[in-house]
Amino acid sequence: MVEDLSDPRRSEPAFIGTEREMVETWLDFHRLTLLLKCEGLNDEQRKHRPIPTSKLSLQGLVRHMGEVERNWFHRVLLKAPETPPIWADPAVEDSEFVPLLGASWDADVARWQEECERSRSTTSRFALDDTGLRHGEPCSLRWIYVQITPYRWDLGHGDHVTIGTSNPPRDRLASGRVKALATAALRAHLVLTGEVAWGFARSECVGEE
Repeated sequence: MVEDLSDPRRSEPAFIGTEREMVETWLDFHRLTLLLKCEGLNDEQRKHRPIPTSKLSLQGLVRHMGEVERNWFHRVLLKAPETPPIWADPAVEDSEFVPLLGASWDADVARWQEECERSRSTTSRFALDDTGLRHGEPCSLRWIYVQITPYRWDLGHGDHVTIGTSNPPRDRLASGRVKALATAALRAHLVLTGEVAWGFARSECVGEE
């Protein structure tokens, strides 16, 4: 087994605080966790897809979360549904994940972090009960925070991908798992459900691209 991710930059949010303090510190905690997972890896490892029939890679996850930030805090909260995607092609499902052959890690992570900072700036102007618009219905910032907090779901998939790389830094893993078990768990999830949580391709388990 490997130890939980340990880094002086990362500490669990306080047990006591206001609702807003808690949701915002947890969101930043998950943002930092994703970044730390990718540290110490080379370009090939960050782009590696340990399950060949899945589009999932760490660099793809960073891109995906940039799109998630933009969707909830810009399109929905600012009522700007026409906002274009960063990487994704609306006509191609999950296209932010692949291809990554010519993608620059430095450019991608900077773009994701820029989107995170834009989210912080945007939310600072709203109260939790202020609303944006989702599918034509009012949607509160509180609801958005609850929805986007499952960054942790994507981070769990990131653990599987990190363990599936060749010799990943052991202290970059967010939870202790054995490589073979993690890879098997991800493969089983793809086969049994035909999807990966929060927007991965529904057809991956049968090898469609």
